[in-house]
Amino acid sequence: MRLKSAILIIFAMCLAGCETLQSAFSPIERKVVDNALYSSKYPKGVININKDYQYIGMVPESEYAQYSNGPGGSVQNVSAFLFTSKDAQDFLNSFVSVNFWSTNEGYWIPGFDRNSNIKVGKYIKDGFRFDTAIYTNHVSRDSKQAIFLEDNGHLLPSCTINKTYQQIFSSGHMAKNKLTISYGEAIECADLMSFLPENRDTKKSIEFIENFSARADKNFRVIGF
Repeated sequence: MRLKSAILIIFAMCLAGCETLQSAFSPIERKVVDNALYSSKYPKGVININKDYQYIGMVPESEYAQYSNGPGGSVQNVSAFLFTSKDAQDFLNSFVSVNFWSTNEGYWIPGFDRNSNIKVGKYIKDGFRFDTAIYTNHVSRDSKQAIFLEDNGHLLPSCTINKTYQQIFSSGHMAKNKLTISYGEAIECADLMSFLPENRDTKKSIEFIENFSARADKNFRVIGF
């Protein structure tokens, strides 16, 4: 009986190991169904996007980036799932972008080291801890995402205010994958001055940032990682 039990335990351990190995090397599957974005891994879970936003499509992109903590750099790959809200004249009012990042070399560092000229911090949403950043942005029409949106009937603003949520995931012993969820709204470029450090402590700016941040929080829900 003891021998039989030992064999069953070893078999169960081998089966679990095979399933883990198979999961590690299985292809990543991601899809959007009725504004729910399903991901099979890195991370595995579901992100529900506010149904006021229309899913436009996924844009794959690769870029070489310098390391923030030393010399050298590596290629970063991102799959961006874009959801938008536009007016009757096709002007892009706001958007949600869910981005799955990976890198074959180096590793991701928690937090934000750039493009966070308004506020950075940490935020627990739907039971998950995110690094967050609120920042303004001059829209580049040369990026693949911008070109994709214009090709799909969007008139892009020149400036936006964004809030990005970030979580890093380990693959093996290194942080090779991360998720960012960005919410953005069109703003007048002339209003960017009000968000400079010397100006943004006014009551009007503080109220705007707080209301904007609350709107960002309401436009997606994380079901599980």
